[in-house]
Amino acid sequence: MRMLPIPSMSDRPHINHAYNLRGLKPGASHENVKQAYRKLVKTWHPDSFPDQKQKQEVEEKIK
Repeated sequence: MRMLPIPSMSDRPHINHAYNLRGLKPGASHENVKQAYRKLVKTWHPDSFPDQKQKQEVEEKIK
């Protein structure tokens, strides 16, 4: 089993970064976070790209 390095606290993105990626403001409701997440999943799902090259690039980005 391959061990992954544990990131330091300074390597981790700030929690507000996660909200910004989803187009939300900190303190958004659970329902808003859920809707934004589902929208991103649909946008970046590999099956939504008909071109095989694009599909592979997306799969690599989400791994």
